[in-house]
Amino acid sequence: MSIKSGRTDYVIAGESVQLSCHYMFTKPYERVLAVNWKKDGQPVFFSTPNKRPIALSLFRNHVDYNTKDLLNTVTLFNIDMNFAGQYSCRVITEYNESENSAQMIVIVGNYHVKTKISYK
Repeated sequence: MSIKSGRTDYVIAGESVQLSCHYMFTKPYERVLAVNWKKDGQPVFFSTPNKRPIALSLFRNHVDYNTKDLLNTVTLFNIDMNFAGQYSCRVITEYNESENSAQMIVIVGNYHVKTKISYK
């Protein structure tokens, strides 16, 4: 099993973000037992098949439980600076465990893009 990750994502404060943990099985009969998320090494979200996920600490009151696939995807709303950091997901099967991480940077402030329109 492998997790495809390891990038840096940028999120604007006040908006939503979707964290996805992608994995591939190495055996045709392998199945996921749990997906665990950490932020800066601290547990923040636990998900197991057919059970309601558990949001901890920072994730409490910020998880959208209407997300289609809560096993490997977490949708967070109303992001603020506290959400910036290193995120890791660990996928656990009956045969393997695999973990990878990605960096989240939260952008705060008013940003205006100047556009120059010229007519010919």
